[in-house]
Order: sequence, then C-alpha cells, then structure tokens
Amino acid sequence: MGGWWAHIHTCMRVCGCAGKDATEICIPQYREGFARLMSAGGGLAFDFCDWGDAEVRQLAAALMAAHAAGATTQADTLRLTGNRLTDAALPPLAEAIEAGAMPQLKYLSLHRNELTDAGLEALRPLLAGRLSGLEALGFGSRLTAAGVRTLVALLADGHLAGLTHLWLDGNAAMGDEGAAALAAALAEGRLPKLEQLDLNGTGMGDAGAAALAAALGGAPALEELVVGGNAFGEDAAEALKAACRERGVRAMRDLFDAL
Repeated sequence: MGGWWAHIHTCMRVCGCAGKDATEICIPQYREGFARLMSAGGGLAFDFCDWGDAEVRQLAAALMAAHAAGATTQADTLRLTGNRLTDAALPPLAEAIEAGAMPQLKYLSLHRNELTDAGLEALRPLLAGRLSGLEALGFGSRLTAAGVRTLVALLADGHLAGLTHLWLDGNAAMGDEGAAALAAALAEGRLPKLEQLDLNGTGMGDAGAAALAAALGGAPALEELVVGGNAFGEDAAEALKAACRERGVRAMRDLFDAL
C-alpha cells in the first residue's frame, strides 16, 4: 500500500488537491481508477523499463492491495523482460501470485534479468502449484545446467506440460549440459504443446546441438527453435537444420532471421 499511497499523494500535490477536496474528491477518484484498471483483463507489460527489485516489490504490493479490495486483476500476462531484477525480486511477487492476486496468469516473462538457479528454485513451489498450468515462461540470464535440471524435474513431475513458449535465451552458462538436459525432457514428450523454444546465447556447442536434433521427435507441436549466439560448428548447425526441416520446425538464428 505504501507505494500506491505515495503515488496518490504525489498526484494530489501536482493537482493542488488538499483538505476536503482530497478526502472527498481526489482520493475516491484515484481509488476508483486504481480498482477499475487493476481489475481489468489483458496483460501487465513492463519490459525493458530499467526496473530493479524495488519496483517489483511495489508492483507486488499493488497487486495485493487490489486483491484485498476485491479488485483482483484478471490479467493473464505479466511481462518483466529485460530489466535489472535479481532473485530478491521473486519472493514478494511469488507471495502475491500464491495469494491469488493474479488468478488468470498464463504468461510469465522473467527472462533477460539477473535471475539465477536459486531464483528458479525459489519459484519451484509456485511452478508446481498455482502456476503449473502456465502456457509461456521466460526466465533468467544466469541459469546454469543445475537450473535447467530444476526445470526438467518440474516437467518430469507433470508440471508445465501445457507450455507453448519457453524462453531461456541469454543464459550463457547453461552450456551443453543444460541443453542436453532440456533435450532429454523434449525426447520424453514432457513438452507436448511446445511451439517455440528460445535457446539463443545459451553457451551450447556441438554436443548440445546434436542432443536437440535427436530430441525433436518428442516435441510434435514445435514450430520454431531459436539457437543463434551459440558456439556449435558448421557441421553441427547443418545437422540441426536438417533435423528441423524433417520435423517441419523453423531453425532460427534469432526471432527474425533463419539459422
């Protein structure tokens, strides 16, 4: 509530609202506007806003305040891509979501942030519970193979099976070991609805590319595989492209250009 009331007081000062006008006009109008906007559907998008952990704490507080006031957001999307978030941003956000402050959430984008294996592990109960049915997930820039194994363990337990989009791009420490762990989950059919997999800049080499190529048969819905910014050689790239062609999958360097 602190962040929201600070915003109200700032706006009142700018508008010259004080005294009886504040209590009888300004505050009720701001409260009504807050409830109306927060209870709407659609999405909450804060990509590339240069946000840090403090801004996410304020967001979580606003979500909780709306929920407590009976104006629970019906937004199905929360985008926080490309900010400065660390693992410390996740507990208040997870607490708000666990409390039911975003009951329709299906699309959670946290990639291109300074989130680590420990951050993903902290989200594990949420991903195995209220968010088990997510349809899109992006996470991190500092995941290692250990973090990928946390994700794979969730998949092995039947969680996140409805994902259509998975973005792990920029996690340069995943390497071949992480790519192989994810490939094994694909091969076992753990992501049967997956349409797009972004592994751009994840540090994989020839072994990771080969593991992915061999796993594509276990991902029948896959339409696009993004694997640019990795260190595999020309032969491995050609083999991966051939496997993609065989399965009708677009092999991409990035979201715009073919491999």
